Amino acid sequence: MTMSQSTLKDELAAMVLYESETDAIDAWTAAWSGYFSDAETNGIPVSPAALPTAEAAMKTGLAGMSVSGQGAQKIQDGITAWWNVIVAAPAVFFAGSIAVAPPPGLSGIASALQSVFDSNREGEVTKDQAYTAVAGVLHPANLGGTATFPGSPPPTFPIL
Repeated sequence: MTMSQSTLKDELAAMVLYESETDAIDAWTAAWSGYFSDAETNGIPVSPAALPTAEAAMKTGLAGMSVSGQGAQKIQDGITAWWNVIVAAPAVFFAGSIAVAPPPGLSGIASALQSVFDSNREGEVTKDQAYTAVAGVLHPANLGGTATFPGSPPPTFPIL
């Protein structure tokens, strides 16, 4: 399988409103993990056993997301923290890989996501439309990562 925008939208739409930031962070992390569990590179799926490490990093990055005006930045921070764990231990996430490069679009998430949040809040959109728009920012920004494997020269494949 590969990650898909529709899976991400469905994972996000399954969330409800939460009374505490901790519960919201847990829900965002679970949604992202559900989406990322379909990741693969060169036919090698992401290791499900590795995901809890990335989840823990994401939760740390998301801390403070309930502070007014910080949600988009904290989501970017959480996703970046997720990828940083993968970069630090590529073979743990994708068996046999020797290096992982994160997607180049991660640094633009907060700006693009804030625009979507503002549009969703100001417009008369349904929950489904709102999460479709959020997934429309997050999924493309999450693409473009690569995994490198042993060889001469070492082959590099996209993480899909």
